[in-house]
Amino acid sequence: MFRRFCFALTIVALFATTQTHAQPGTVPTTQVVVTAAVIDGGLVRIAGVNFGASPNVFMGGVPLAGVAVNATGTGIVALDPVFPPGTYLLHVSTGNGPVQNGTFSLTVGAAGPIGPKGNDGTNGIDGKDGVDGKDGRDGIDGTDGAAGPAGPAGPAGPPLASLNSIAGVPCTIGAETGAVSVTTAANGDISFRCVLPPVDPNAGFDAPLETVDKYFVAFKQFEFPAHASSPFARTCFGDPSGALGIGGCLGPSAAGLALDTTSVNISFPPPGPTPLGALGHFDARWIFALSGIVPFQYQVLGINGSCSVSVNGPAMGVDLVFEFDRMNDSTQDVIRLQSISELAGNIDLGNCGGLAEFGELVLDSVRAQAAQAVIEALGATRVCRARGTDVFTACPAP
Repeated sequence: MFRRFCFALTIVALFATTQTHAQPGTVPTTQVVVTAAVIDGGLVRIAGVNFGASPNVFMGGVPLAGVAVNATGTGIVALDPVFPPGTYLLHVSTGNGPVQNGTFSLTVGAAGPIGPKGNDGTNGIDGKDGVDGKDGRDGIDGTDGAAGPAGPAGPAGPPLASLNSIAGVPCTIGAETGAVSVTTAANGDISFRCVLPPVDPNAGFDAPLETVDKYFVAFKQFEFPAHASSPFARTCFGDPSGALGIGGCLGPSAAGLALDTTSVNISFPPPGPTPLGALGHFDARWIFALSGIVPFQYQVLGINGSCSVSVNGPAMGVDLVFEFDRMNDSTQDVIRLQSISELAGNIDLGNCGGLAEFGELVLDSVRAQAAQAVIEALGATRVCRARGTDVFTACPAP
């Protein structure tokens, strides 16, 4: 069963990386908007919303230097590029998507005075009126012809050899056309069914592919490593002070936790992949074995002890959601990790007699660091596929 990666006594900073990657909704989708901009004292000051933490700022197509953003993402200060007087397009970008870009027209220098009014132009010469054409006369409607005589009856068709000969005859369900199938049961009952053609699994792709699974087999090999390991950082819990004090520390361990992939299942929700210029999502379930040996020092009622915790999770797993971006202005399809679920599966601990006092605390610490190992094992969470191929590579820097 799933358990939350939380332990009230665990140091918060230890899991900062896990929380950043693991929680849903970490991919912002709100529109970047520039509401005002001015040049003041050698600086370009910009106001708006959804600027993020490190946007790119351009003025007249030239990237600005010294970009700094306030804590709320509503104000930007950058160095003035010292452009000559005129009006320039100011562009703030946090990514490739339409909602991640905003523009503003910024005027450099004061506006000049209004020029004098020009003289009226001379009137043009009136053209000659056209000659009206004469309407033709309407023709006389023709008389409806009489119905022709009924044709002779056709010859009788051959007798039906068997009901099985109906198989393959066209049939319709709503607006779709299929073919009749005939099934004969062991007791002699015959049933008829209108079978529609199968749905094309490649609908929405710009290149012909046999199945969705074939398309993502390369992605499975690229994104999910067969084997990965992560060092185990020192984690302490409890309060060993006092006569009744109970506490302990796990790690550190350079060997850490090892992940060995068992299987990866990827599936699209209906209706499947999206067309160009749209975002889609697909799910992945990653099953792996978790193992490692971590040193453990503890104190119970003033008595110190130590041992090595043997971690064994033969069937661990996480569910992930990926975003599939098929951009119109690119020759690549981009896949990003959007969210990761809680760690599922039981972990057996051995080789420590003192675990009777600390079992759940040790388990919570191991699960928390296992989640971090999962994030680190995924490595690049943004991969690209060249259009018309099945090859995935690390995306170039944005």
